[in-house]
Amino acid sequence: MSATFLNSFLSHITSQQTTYSLSAESIYDWESNQWLVPVQTAVSQLVMFGSQPVQFTGGARYYAEAAKSDPEWGFTLFGYLVVP
Repeated sequence: MSATFLNSFLSHITSQQTTYSLSAESIYDWESNQWLVPVQTAVSQLVMFGSQPVQFTGGARYYAEAAKSDPEWGFTLFGYLVVP
C-alpha cells in the first residue's frame, strides 16, 4: 500500500481538567486515488477515584471524504486509567 497520512489537531484544556479537541486524520491512498478524511470532535474529563486518576472521553466523527462503502458518522466513548 502506498499512502500519505496527515494528522492535525487543536485542543484546549480548562482549569477543571476538561479537554475539548478537534482533529482530522487525512489519508490518501495513491494506488486507488482515494481520500479518507474523518473530522473528529471530543470532550474529555479527568476525574479521581480515590488516588487513581481516570479520564473519560466521548466524541463524534464525521467523514468529510470517504469511499461509498464507508460510514458517514461515528461515535466514540473511552475510559483510561492514568498512570502517573
